Amino acid sequence: MLNNCHAVLKKGGVFRIATFDLDEMINKYQNNWADQCWIPSHDFIQNRAEMLNIAFTWWDHKWLYNKEELSRRIRESNFGDNLRIAKKNISEIPELSNLETRDNSNLIIEAIKV
Repeated sequence: MLNNCHAVLKKGGVFRIATFDLDEMINKYQNNWADQCWIPSHDFIQNRAEMLNIAFTWWDHKWLYNKEELSRRIRESNFGDNLRIAKKNISEIPELSNLETRDNSNLIIEAIKV
């Protein structure tokens, strides 16, 4: 998918990806598992394991990323080292600001085609 995004971008184009952060989910798993903004009401979830399994299955996830893993995957694609960690709704590119629609999309990386 990353290679395909690279292929369709013009030189200087920026690919922005936002997803939830596995490290954040693990931290909440250990400390306050029911405090998940993506759960409308956690009353039906009985325990930590069920919370993690629901996180995978509700949105058909195949893989979860933290900053290290997502950065590695981008570096291994045609983008190479041309990436930057971004903050939610903030970008050096005005058109890429204020795009995140989910509260739990805290892992955000922009990759630039050179």
